[in-house]
Amino acid sequence: MRIELSDVFAPPGGRLPARPLFAVGDIHGHLDPLVALLEHLYAYIPETYGDTAVDLVFLGDYVDRGPEPLGVLECLQIGLDLPNVRQTNLLGNHDWFLAEAAELFDEELDAQGWSTWLANGGEETLEGAGLRSGYATAQELREALGPSICALLRELDYSFRSGDVLCVHAGVEPGTPLEAQKKRDLLWIREPFLSWDKDPNTRWEHPVTVVHGHSPHANGVFSHRIGVDTGGFSTGVFTVLELNETEGRFHRAIVA
Repeated sequence: MRIELSDVFAPPGGRLPARPLFAVGDIHGHLDPLVALLEHLYAYIPETYGDTAVDLVFLGDYVDRGPEPLGVLECLQIGLDLPNVRQTNLLGNHDWFLAEAAELFDEELDAQGWSTWLANGGEETLEGAGLRSGYATAQELREALGPSICALLRELDYSFRSGDVLCVHAGVEPGTPLEAQKKRDLLWIREPFLSWDKDPNTRWEHPVTVVHGHSPHANGVFSHRIGVDTGGFSTGVFTVLELNETEGRFHRAIVA
């Protein structure tokens, strides 16, 4: 495991957070790289920013596709434990599946939802929680998760805004005002959000740069967005974005 820092880049459109911001991309049940990134940030943030207030935002998808989903959620509960760091945990679509299966929200996951979840990493989450493959009751899931993790899942946010930067899991609907965005889009959207800047006849009407995960094929820096998901479950590269009042850069844990 090694940590690499990218070259710095200018914030897209000159849109800046209100204070230094670190956004953690999709972890998907891989505890070791998350711990490595947090240990790195534990030293880097005080060295770089001193006592300056800093935001740490987790962009969601803590579970599925990896062997230690509960360990990741427990690590999320601990956070960095630095007095100047304010942590916000966002909901990802994979976390939504788990919460629905455990009946922590308003609706029960139906048979089609279960099939979709299991085919997209839910099997690994069930196994990581010590449950049988293929199915578990909501009560079994809640007991396996424990009350503190259930409370964490219930309290995950859909978005976080700092200055002219908006953090969400997946993205936003380009033609819809920010205050009217649908929760489903914040969790699931890809197009037309990802490719919005490829059409010369369109103009980004939102006053924010969107920082998001969810789409590993579309990571990087663009005029209207910064994609932070580098597909760590398959590439071995897990990424944190740093964005401040002058520049941005990526911090990456690379699994050897």
